Parts: sequence; structure tokens; C-alpha cells
Amino acid sequence: MKEKNMNQRKMSSPFVKIVDGKLNFFPLTIKETDIRILCILGKARMGKSTFLNTFVTQLEGVQPFGTQNNDEHCTRGIDYYFCEKEKILFLDCQGLALEDSSHDPDLLLFAYLVSDVIVFNERMMLQNEALKLLEPICTFMPYLEMNEKKPKLYFRISDGDMVTDVQKNLTKVIHTQYKDQYQTIRDSIQNLFHPDIGIVKTDSFDKKTKTKLQAGDYSALLEEDLGFTEAIQTLLLCLPQGKPSEKWNQDVVSYIDQINNNEKISIDKLDIVGQTGKIEILEWMNALVIYNEPLVDGTQKGYEEWVEPMKREKKEILSKFSKLFKAIPNSIKKSHQEKLVSLLNTPIQNVEKMCQEKAEEFLANWIKEAQSNQEFPIIRTDYECILYRQDVFYNQYFSVFNSLLKACEKVYLPVKLKYA
Repeated sequence: MKEKNMNQRKMSSPFVKIVDGKLNFFPLTIKETDIRILCILGKARMGKSTFLNTFVTQLEGVQPFGTQNNDEHCTRGIDYYFCEKEKILFLDCQGLALEDSSHDPDLLLFAYLVSDVIVFNERMMLQNEALKLLEPICTFMPYLEMNEKKPKLYFRISDGDMVTDVQKNLTKVIHTQYKDQYQTIRDSIQNLFHPDIGIVKTDSFDKKTKTKLQAGDYSALLEEDLGFTEAIQTLLLCLPQGKPSEKWNQDVVSYIDQINNNEKISIDKLDIVGQTGKIEILEWMNALVIYNEPLVDGTQKGYEEWVEPMKREKKEILSKFSKLFKAIPNSIKKSHQEKLVSLLNTPIQNVEKMCQEKAEEFLANWIKEAQSNQEFPIIRTDYECILYRQDVFYNQYFSVFNSLLKACEKVYLPVKLKYA
């Protein structure tokens, strides 16, 4: 009994963690031997760790993977347990599609690259939802270097009492051609994995069995006719001979580097709503005809004839943008809307600047010409001279001022206000 308690304290260890948005690898301390890798994937709280614990219980009589009955991740990243007897490295991946799922693609790609057998866990029956969860592998594997030997894919259905024929279920979801949004994923899965995609199922537990599980007695699942023994045997038989652990460890380092440093692997590519919204907005914006910048003459009339219509058109375009893309979330359209505002504002700002420069140029030339014609009053510092000629000075000053006001009448208003 003492030996059994010591064995039961054997626990899984961290294998891969997410650190600062990157995969961080914990090197294995497995002595030189051939190893075989089985990884389980699937949504959270669907019995992945329970299945692995039952698997290891049959092989070694221990339950290394943690489980809990709430909506928190029991596994963070990927944990491992090495079954020395069968030379099997079991990998337990954190639940997919729970809370922040931005790292799901990285974990899925890593699992694909390192595993000999991937068990994808589904509940009650295999459905198209499983295809969607495997989509990151189909999307991003073309950007990575693949092994010559493709991993085998097995679906495991938990609580599968209602599925009388699992092979039929597999055929309908994976091997049947449909004209739907999942067909490309079906084709990719069949291309990326070993051709012999399989499926196993286990049935639901009764209250008595659940009580035993809560007490850590996973042997109950093997003793009762729930399909665990058959499922485990099927997976054992499909595992390959294995490869040297030292070589495998070297490969893992390469896989981590590929995934962490590949800029083409972006979660945005899996955001169908976001991608569709962006495409729609960009297509509309690319087809948009923006007003041309006119050649203005620096007069207020020219400004009103050209710029005021541009401002009205800008208002209409922005209003149309808001109406057309009302259903698209602000998080998607905000940057495009800001770009559109800038696109519309730039010609208006350029024309306003041109109006100001032309008006400034006109008045500068007028002043220069007035000075050359000696129309400006000559101010002398001689006090007596100023007293003697102040009437002449004022007459000249007001004459020039009135002439300047007259010259400013037609120029662009902001410049006119500076001079008048």
C-alpha cells in the first residue's frame, strides 16, 4: 500500500508555457531512449485529463494529470508525463476556445509538429465545431516546415451514449463532401494528417462512478463497460515505434523557433468577422472617387467655389460610411474610418494652404509695388520735420491704408484679417 501511495504522487510536469506571448520550452529530463508521443487536444472541461489519467492508470496505475470541476484552465500551456514502461510521452494541452484563445494556434501547431498521435476530444458526438477548432493547423502549417511523417489523428467522443456508430459519425463529418464553409478544412485535415483518421468513444458515468473518480479511483472507468479499455487499446496499437529522445528534443527546439518567429502566423487571419469586415470596407474605399485638388487663385470667392463643396462632399461620404458599415464593430472599422477622414481632409487642407499662400503672395506683391511707386509715407526721425509734414504724412498713410483695404477685399478671408 505504501508503494502504491508513492506512485500515485507522480505528477505531470510543465512542458510548454506561454511567456510574454511566446512558447517557452522546458527541456525533458528523459534518459536516452526511443519515445512515442500522444497529445490530447480539445475544448476545456470536456474530460481530456480524465481520459489521459485513465490511460496512464491502465499502464502504470498512476494519475498524473490534474483535474477540477469548474471553468478554469486545469492545464496552462502543455503538461507532460512520461510512461517509461511503454515509452509513451503523454501531452495534455490546455483547453481550447476558453477565454483568451489568442495562443491556441501556437499550441495546436506545436502539438501537430511534435506528436505521433493526436487525440482530439469531443463530447457526445463529432460535429463541425471540431473542424473549426482545428482550423489554425490547416491555416498556418503551410508556413512551417512539415515532417515527412504525418501524425495520426483520432477523435475521442466522451459521453458518447447517443452515437451508435462512431465510424458513420466520422464519415459524415470528415469524409463526406459538402458545399459548406467547412469543406476546405475537411480537405486540409485529410491532407495534413495520416490517411487513417480514426475515432473512439467512451460513455457517460453514473453517479457511483463519478464518486469514485472524485476519490481518485480511475480504475473504475476500466472495470465498467464504458469503452475506455477499448479506446485505450486502439490508441496503443496505432502508436509507431518511436524515435530517439535526444533527436526529438533537438527537433522541439527547432519547432518552437519556427512558431515563435514566424510573422505569418497571426490570429487575425482566423477572425472571419474581422477579415470579412475589413475586405468590405477596403473594397468600398478603393472604389471611392475622392475629389481632385483644384488650382485656386487666393481669393475668397475661389475658396468658396472649391473648398465648401469639398467639405459638403466629405460630410456625405462619412455619413455613407457610417450607414453602410453600421453592423461592423467599431474595433474593426475605427482605423479605416480614421484613414478615410485623413484621406478626405488632406485635399481640403492642401487647398486651404494654397489659398493662403496665393493670397499672401498677392498682397506681398501689392505692397512691393506700392513701395516702388513711393505710395508709402516716408517716416523721418527728425521731430521738426514730422511736425511740419504731419498733415502730408497722415494723408499719405490713409491713402495707402484705403488702397490696401481695397486690395484685400477679394483675397482669402484668413489672410485679409491679418492685413486689414
